[in-house]
Amino acid sequence: MKNSTFQRIASISYNSSDSKDDLMQNTVFPKNFLFGAGICDYQHFGGSNCDLPMIPAAKHSLFYKNDFRLLNELKLNAFRTSIEWARIEPEEGKIDENSVKFYHEYFNRLKKMGVATIVTLHHFTNPKWIHKHGGWLSQKTVKKFLGYVDFVSEEFDESIDYYITINEPTIYTQLAYMAGARGLPPYHRDSKEAKLCLRNMNEAIRETYRIIHEKNKKARVGVSQDCNVLPLALQDHRGLLPWLMAKIPLNIAIDNQIENWEAKYDFCGVNYYSKPFLGKQQVYPEGLRKICTQLFKKYRKPILITENGLSNRDDAQKTIFLVQHLKSVLNAIAIDRTEIIGYCWWSFLHGYEWGFGYKPFFALVDVDVEASYKRAPTKTAYVYSKIIQNQGFLLDLCKKFGTLRAAVKFEDWL
Repeated sequence: MKNSTFQRIASISYNSSDSKDDLMQNTVFPKNFLFGAGICDYQHFGGSNCDLPMIPAAKHSLFYKNDFRLLNELKLNAFRTSIEWARIEPEEGKIDENSVKFYHEYFNRLKKMGVATIVTLHHFTNPKWIHKHGGWLSQKTVKKFLGYVDFVSEEFDESIDYYITINEPTIYTQLAYMAGARGLPPYHRDSKEAKLCLRNMNEAIRETYRIIHEKNKKARVGVSQDCNVLPLALQDHRGLLPWLMAKIPLNIAIDNQIENWEAKYDFCGVNYYSKPFLGKQQVYPEGLRKICTQLFKKYRKPILITENGLSNRDDAQKTIFLVQHLKSVLNAIAIDRTEIIGYCWWSFLHGYEWGFGYKPFFALVDVDVEASYKRAPTKTAYVYSKIIQNQGFLLDLCKKFGTLRAAVKFEDWL
């Protein structure tokens, strides 16, 4: 591929304090960069007998072969998915062999396709039986989780390229132990319990790293964290809003967590969507660059962007959001010398979104979740595919899709 197929990226309508450093010439991603998209068990597989009500979701567990064909047609070279603890061990101490067989078939197909696998071991859900032990407030749950990780890393290790041990531990903590009825089981509202949960999850993260690396020295193990432009300098934003004040004790723990893990991770997983500002979620692509660069400078660990996306059925809006954020990633790599190894759009399939049902639409591939379950790639998916095939931006790409609203209310995304 010749650089002549690219031109200077058009100015995009969002405010940036770093406009003089804007990446204008180099629009090519590094060799072996991971271009992916993500799903999770409860939101997309369907039929999970976990500690939340069973739902059909997108029925990925039934249609995964077709979904993988679409993955291949769209040229994605990485796929973030999950292994569900409640499928592996639906009853305490009993392994479900049918689920084990399913996962072997599932991952073997991905590996034959040459797709890098990014596998989450805990994505907000648990087996029902952990709650009789006190859930994540109990050391017994930590021990049981480590037993599950030991089994999974022994059974599927050759199929997993990147482990995400726990997805967004601070968000899980907030939802399970601070949000009450609006959250996740056990639906508590107790800040002391939240701190204990986070402490136990930290312990699980450290021990998970040890367990996996005892089996595979080459394994790449990390954690996905919910990030925005506030966590690394929260003290500057304490006066914004009362709701922000309520979140400070756990949000600030995002940065403290990483330090407390004592380097028990091989990469930093970044989930980034927007910039909270005065009760709204502001579209702020530059924030992705800032977060990645700050984390890399501080911890000198590679960055894997594990979630980034926009809920919108307007393909033009979603596409310009995608392009702006990929451009921000390129700026971080080429200008800031940040080591970013991959990017995953959230999500690959339309599915269930926590607390909002099926109304939010983040997907690259639409799914008729009300009737036929037919799959239909979006225009955004095809633009992403062209970016992947060309290892960068195509001629005049930004001009084709207009501008993106700079600030919207969260409910406008749904």
